[in-house]
Amino acid sequence: MEELQDAIEDAQYINAIGAVVDGPRPVLPWDIPEPEELASWKENVLSKSKQVPSSSSSKKDKKIEPSSSPTPFEFEWTLAHALGFFLFSAYLKESVGEHVEINFMEEVLRWKDTQGRFRAEKTSFIVANYLSPLTEAERKASADAAAAVVAAAGGGGGAAEGA
Repeated sequence: MEELQDAIEDAQYINAIGAVVDGPRPVLPWDIPEPEELASWKENVLSKSKQVPSSSSSKKDKKIEPSSSPTPFEFEWTLAHALGFFLFSAYLKESVGEHVEINFMEEVLRWKDTQGRFRAEKTSFIVANYLSPLTEAERKASADAAAAVVAAAGGGGGAAEGA
């Protein structure tokens, strides 16, 4: 009887999800902070980033030292977070169209998280796909693709025009 109830609940859930055109909606509304709350939060994040306690053992003796991490809300700080890097990567792939450089950075980040045999396999993949020298045909194809992107963007002056 319990299995039947689970199946009915699953079917109801699937029907509810399938009925929404844009996909599932959150159950609870997401509260958007007021401008004052946002300004206060930003100020708090900035002040915390400028000062970090030293590693002394006594709480009373802790001194404030400047932080070596990137300044919040700047480019390096955004890319240091997974979500920021993902959004920047998606932006580059959509706007530039040529993904090789950002794909290389993504593969290096994945490589850093691997260990053992998988790390060796990932290293081989990176070397084969990004670091090995290009043949003359591959070099010409890459130059033609770059020229096409420049021409499509209205920049002109690419390698295809000189040929």
